Amino acid sequence: MRIWSCLVVMLAGMTAVSASAQLPSATAAALRSIFNVEQIPEARAMGLYQANFLDALPVNTRALQLAVVVDSTESMAGELPSIRETLPLMFSDLHRIHDGAMGTTIVTYSDVGHSETPARVVNPAFVADNAQTQRLIDELKIESGRPWFPECVDLGVFTAISQLEWSEDDQTERWMLVVGDAPPYDDSFVDENTSAKRWYDTGFLVDLANKKKLKIHCLLCPSRTDEQAAYEQSLAKTRQFMSQLAEGTGGQMVDLSYPLVRQKMLESALRPESAYARIGYITGQEIESVRNPGRDANNPNVALAADSRIRIAVLPYMPMESMTFFYDKPAVQLATQIRQALGSLPNVQTVSTRQMEDELQRLQGEGIPEADWSQALCLRLRADFLVTGDLRSADGQAFATTRIFGRGQPGTLIQLASTSPTEVLAPAIVADLTQLNPVPEPLRPLLSRFGSLAENVTTTTDATGILSTLDENLRGQFLGAFEALEQSLAWPLGDEQGASLLEAAEKNLASFLQAQPDHAFAWVLQASCSYNLAKLCQTRGETESADRHFQKSRDAL
Repeated sequence: MRIWSCLVVMLAGMTAVSASAQLPSATAAALRSIFNVEQIPEARAMGLYQANFLDALPVNTRALQLAVVVDSTESMAGELPSIRETLPLMFSDLHRIHDGAMGTTIVTYSDVGHSETPARVVNPAFVADNAQTQRLIDELKIESGRPWFPECVDLGVFTAISQLEWSEDDQTERWMLVVGDAPPYDDSFVDENTSAKRWYDTGFLVDLANKKKLKIHCLLCPSRTDEQAAYEQSLAKTRQFMSQLAEGTGGQMVDLSYPLVRQKMLESALRPESAYARIGYITGQEIESVRNPGRDANNPNVALAADSRIRIAVLPYMPMESMTFFYDKPAVQLATQIRQALGSLPNVQTVSTRQMEDELQRLQGEGIPEADWSQALCLRLRADFLVTGDLRSADGQAFATTRIFGRGQPGTLIQLASTSPTEVLAPAIVADLTQLNPVPEPLRPLLSRFGSLAENVTTTTDATGILSTLDENLRGQFLGAFEALEQSLAWPLGDEQGASLLEAAEKNLASFLQAQPDHAFAWVLQASCSYNLAKLCQTRGETESADRHFQKSRDAL
């Protein structure tokens, strides 16, 4: 994860309900909320494996150019007034949180019933002045979408790419936001009577945008009642076109055709608005002091407060001097389950496998006495607690010794022996921890958060606790895929080690899903694997493979 210095804003005074509290459309709600720090939807409505739009913003020092490409046909008659009203609010949100130079412009598109070249550049230059921006917005008006429901959205995208005054400066982020409800005509479609046609291939548009380093974001809008039948009939094509534009250029997509997404957007946009005041930069040390009140980040011996953020490293259940992190090892998979369970606790963060492996390798090569490794790892990983142990199994029974170390705490805080059938060992360890008596004082801030975790980890509410009914082979395939995927995401996109782990995760999932086709969480993992493999293929220039993996990801969802 990238961590940026961030210029932040503070709530000033009491919050108040907006004058536009009764938003007339889901499109307006989306534009109002996607770049607003208070109103960003809590649900990841943009896709299971995509970040929200705030995560997509460039760092503060980079300029931003944003072209809004809008469907201006009759089917958008119910949306355009709200778009005109809400675009200034969206631009204001972007200006406030981006804190860099920002220019905007607008392109509209319709169909040949309006013009022989039905795409219009309102202004080729990107403007920053509020008055100039408002003049652009005032140009949005209804135009003809005839002869059919498909529109010239492909021409609109091409026009925006080719005719706007895009900066060539590498320090400028270039975005396009496509807002519409209809797809382009089918490939190679031409009607000689009306001149309606497909203008540009989707792959060509993606390639053209990538050459200019443009990211294309898409907002699929609802349509008015008069066109509802045509809208529903064309919806799959619209989704495919927009998702290909977004996925192919590193952009994101909001699909308002889904009732739940519309509901989340409307709920978010109706939250009270606040007044803002600029307060300057906040340092990482100041953030840490708020997260952990009364604790000095540079002094590990100060006790944790009951509500502090807790950071935990869970190592494979094997001796440190011979420890490995191979995803198919039972000792590694046991750590995977325990890490997943502990990471679901309130205000608890777990250390990634790659971080643990890197630091352990450094320790092994530095000649530090093994007796000091646990404390050294706590300090280097900035972990409040380190969990490790040993694992043995025989005749279907598993025997595990769990040891927990605390940063700045002498010796072992606890050493716990657990015995259970192999398939429920992780829940058994969690249950033993919840029943610990007496509780060592340094562990109270952690163990007080366990609640009903021991019961949850054996049910379908927990990602890795759905395993007790599976045989050893299937359980290993699932946990191996889960761990390999988690490890792969710690490597930069394009790294061969990360690619190898992704491919291993997908292979394990394919075998698992063949035997367990109704395992919903495995399909989510498959979607994530395929999506990341598609991104990997894009970096290698393997366009056909990337398209195949994107389709596989959509099929899995």
